Amino acid sequence: MLGIGGLPISGTLASFVTVAIYFLFFFNFNIFFFFIFIFLLGVYSFYYLDQTINKYFVTKDPKEIVIDEFLGQSIPLLLCGKEIFLILLSFLIFRAFDILKPWPCNYFDQKHKNAFGVILDDVIAGFYTFLIIYLCL
Repeated sequence: MLGIGGLPISGTLASFVTVAIYFLFFFNFNIFFFFIFIFLLGVYSFYYLDQTINKYFVTKDPKEIVIDEFLGQSIPLLLCGKEIFLILLSFLIFRAFDILKPWPCNYFDQKHKNAFGVILDDVIAGFYTFLIIYLCL
C-alpha cells in the first residue's frame, strides 16, 4: 500500500492513510462506493496474499503487508460520516485493538499463519471498533 510497509510504524501510517482515502471517497463520491472499494480490495487481498505470502516473505505476517490495517480501519469508518471526532476515535480505538489483539484477534494472529490470519485479526479489530463507534452514536 504505497510502500508504507517499509516505513517505521507502518501499521499506524497505514491506518492514517486509510482515513485520508476515506475522506477522498466520502467527499467526492459517497459511502456506498467506499464500501464497494473495501469489499473488492478485501477479496483481492485474500487471493493475492494467499498466493504470495509463503513465496516472498520469511515470516507469515510480515510488517511490509499493511493492507490488513487498511481493511480493518475501514470498517468503523463506515459509521463515521463527516464527524471528525468519530473518525479520530475510530483511528485511536482501532490502533489499540490492533496492537493489543484481544480475543479472538490474538487467536487468528497466532494460529493461522496465512492470508486468512493476516487479514482476519485486523478485520475483527475493525468490527470491535465498529461496535464501539456504533454505541457512541
